[in-house]
Amino acid sequence: MNEDFSLIEKSAIPVVPIRDGIVFPQVENALVFGRPKSVAAIHDGFSKDKQIILLLQKSPEKDDPTPEDLYSIGIRATIRKVFAGDNGEVTALIQGQERVRVTELLSIEPYMTAHVQVLPSLDEDDAETEALVRHISNELKHAVNLGKTVDVVYLMNIMGNASPAAFSDFVAMVLDLKVEERQILIEELDTKRRLQLEAEYVTKELKVLELERKIHNKTQKKFEKGMKDAVLREKLKTIEQELGGMPDGLGEDKDMDELKKKILRAKMPPEAHEKAIKELARLAKMAPFNPEVSYVRTYLELMVELPWNKMSKGVLDINKAQKVLDADHYGLKKVKERILEFLAVMKLKEMQAKSKKNSKDVKQPTILCFYGPPGVGKTSIGKSIAKALGREFVKMSLGGVRDEAEIRGHRRTYVGALPGRIIQAIKQAKTKNPVFMLDEIDKVGADYRGDPSSALLEALDPEQNHGFADHYLEVPFDLSNVMFITTANMLDTILRPSEIG
Repeated sequence: MNEDFSLIEKSAIPVVPIRDGIVFPQVENALVFGRPKSVAAIHDGFSKDKQIILLLQKSPEKDDPTPEDLYSIGIRATIRKVFAGDNGEVTALIQGQERVRVTELLSIEPYMTAHVQVLPSLDEDDAETEALVRHISNELKHAVNLGKTVDVVYLMNIMGNASPAAFSDFVAMVLDLKVEERQILIEELDTKRRLQLEAEYVTKELKVLELERKIHNKTQKKFEKGMKDAVLREKLKTIEQELGGMPDGLGEDKDMDELKKKILRAKMPPEAHEKAIKELARLAKMAPFNPEVSYVRTYLELMVELPWNKMSKGVLDINKAQKVLDADHYGLKKVKERILEFLAVMKLKEMQAKSKKNSKDVKQPTILCFYGPPGVGKTSIGKSIAKALGREFVKMSLGGVRDEAEIRGHRRTYVGALPGRIIQAIKQAKTKNPVFMLDEIDKVGADYRGDPSSALLEALDPEQNHGFADHYLEVPFDLSNVMFITTANMLDTILRPSEIG
């Protein structure tokens, strides 16, 4: 298109930067201005010939844009009315006139002024243009039905009486567009091409509105069902209480009954049992759509699955242990002799415990440390020990662990909280006396998230591990029957108990 350079305005016109809500030619809208330079430009423009230039900002977040922050093509507009607002703001009723290009910037203070060149519109009223107008009109009607806010009376009037160019500019005003997309419609002088772009934009917006409606309806149905279930649950609870059955509210459905039975079967210590019953009562009072329901249920399922009172019934037989070690590993004579010595001491302590009234006073040796380079058989010997003792074997790698929560668990107040890896491994073992291998203990680190060594000390120390505190579990768990085996590639980096704190 050949531009008509004779259409250059020689008078200086105030320039007002716009973050997003610009007006298009032949469209009237009320805009609020709060920046001091913009307010001054509006007042001066209104007091003179009521003309201003509206230019979109390339970055809407800039509070004091420079000429480089503005697009060079914008809209010349007429100020119809100005209303004073609070905090120095003004509301101006503005009508767009025509597209213009800034040809010369005249001043920056107290606000920008410029010479502009009028950009003529290219109109082609053919069958394709008419088809585009009808298509966009139908899509807009559909969008209004889906909840889009549009001046319906003005929309119907402009669809019946306006030219394609005026219709296109109205559509550009009502669409929910990004700044870049809105600027494309400002710079596009060909009406048909603008309509083609708007057809794409309105179709995209329609899909978003349809998805929003679908999500809203789905959420509404879930909420209504949840409310209905909650009301029926309360009515059922009241009926059961009136009939004299299940006054504690814990037997209102099969799930609650099953959980209660599992809690009783788990044979938890008194403190853990009391905690589980309290959580179950809290769960029974919650509405089904309460997001905490899944958290409490997950916690209770962990509580009933932990082996609070389940022990492997293996018999410690030194001769059998020697045969297992010899069958699984060739050589390693000194290592196997040392392990058999350790097991012999365990057997002796076992016999002493049986002869004493208070067997709890007899402390069992519970920790071994295998030291050596990778690949020498540390893990496989640990498995053989478990096999010889008739116990379950579980393993936890400590390489690179720097977060105390990985050992001790997250507090349940955090979203996505989990028990620590020790408790998870005990759950996996399904007994409270497994052989538990802590691999690469020499690679444990510490940072701002805590010191895992402190948590490990509590788990390994026979004086403390009868009441290991996992943050997620919130009740002590007895690890005193666990046989811990640690492995390391080097001893220099392992912290001594006196160095932990």
